[in-house]
Amino acid sequence: MVKSWWDDAIKDDANADSMIHGFISWYRNPSSYLYDSSLHYHVHNLTKKSLAQVLGEFKGLGSAIVFADRNKIIIRTSKTQVENSYAYGQYAISSIRAKPLFNFLELGVVRYWDLLVWMDQYNYAGSYCSEIEEKGNEQQELEFVSKWQIKNFLPPALQDEFEDWVLFILDAFIKHRQADAKSSQSPQATPRRTQITQILKNNRFALNKKNADVEEDFSKGVSEYFRSPLLKRVKALISKQNETILDPVMAEDFKFPLLAGSHLNLTNPTLELVKCICHILSLSRRRYLEIRMLRKELLNLFDVKEFSDEGQFKNPSTSLILPQWVCDYCNHTRDVDICRDDEAQIWNCEACDKPFNKLIIEEKLIFQFTKLMAKFLTQDFKCSKCSRIRESELSAHCNCSGSWVSTISKKDIFKRLKVYINVSDAYQFRLLKDVTDELLDG
Repeated sequence: MVKSWWDDAIKDDANADSMIHGFISWYRNPSSYLYDSSLHYHVHNLTKKSLAQVLGEFKGLGSAIVFADRNKIIIRTSKTQVENSYAYGQYAISSIRAKPLFNFLELGVVRYWDLLVWMDQYNYAGSYCSEIEEKGNEQQELEFVSKWQIKNFLPPALQDEFEDWVLFILDAFIKHRQADAKSSQSPQATPRRTQITQILKNNRFALNKKNADVEEDFSKGVSEYFRSPLLKRVKALISKQNETILDPVMAEDFKFPLLAGSHLNLTNPTLELVKCICHILSLSRRRYLEIRMLRKELLNLFDVKEFSDEGQFKNPSTSLILPQWVCDYCNHTRDVDICRDDEAQIWNCEACDKPFNKLIIEEKLIFQFTKLMAKFLTQDFKCSKCSRIRESELSAHCNCSGSWVSTISKKDIFKRLKVYINVSDAYQFRLLKDVTDELLDG
């Protein structure tokens, strides 16, 4: 039936086109006559399987998957220059859409990334271009983007500091890559690893030794662009932070903001800045050892051990996702993260920019919260030794003599409760606030 609608919509049938666009809301809305839980589950699984097969096609073409969801896919290719990626992108799209299973998909290249530092869809930076232009020997004009949601959880005095160091790091990556390209093009350049392997393939001991040296040389250099100024600046920030103890006005600038996604008890602003910067640097696996040495030096300034819990980076933002949210105007579907998305993306459709109904979002959050609490209150008990679920309500102990414990811990529930409270305070959700307060008072 849906296939016939699609065929008619291609022939400019307005009624079939409207039914195709309305199908998503029909099968997802419990009040719809077309709704069936089995149908909803089946369509959801089909989309997951289709996405997995599309990703498999990209991998078969030699690409690595950086990020993927139902609306966007980011791949990493073997191309070293952004100018060479246009032909590959067109070839990949045409070869995938040529298969009958994927000819319904609308695939298109939105950005060609020259450099991308990727943490997740809310934290990334890099340089890109939207179109590849023919300019002969001239370089492609690139745009820079820097979007870091973790920056918002730093004190106001350190947010600009964080942004400046991210740009400094990006510039260091670009300069280091250009230096590597120049050295590889020079006639006296050191042979590539593959060349060394070919030369020394008959001498296993010499090969292993030479490969180790190549890896060590390859991992050096990037941090030298900013090691000294970063250490110097961190020392200055530590001194400035200590001065805030005697100055209430400065202390306000070093105070951590309370946002919708806040869930950690943060106490040292400069230490959190260092942990964020080091985590961004560690995203490059090829420079892991070099960045680890720099991180150790920075943590020593705070008398924090390298492997201590205090020195480990933890994302300061938690998530509260409304899955598969459908726009009433254009039927665009996406997951809305109330804690991590920008406010413009939470309250407006990213496809048509029409506003969402804030009351419906609040009611959906209340439904999720009550469902979570009902799951906690009606949970089963399991054995602390063998994890067997308790079958008899009168049994004091398991057959293995283990005691009964809850399957959902009370600590985890209070963590989620804190998230809902922060969201209700951040966005003035009065109904949600009343529900959470009623639970706490009860």
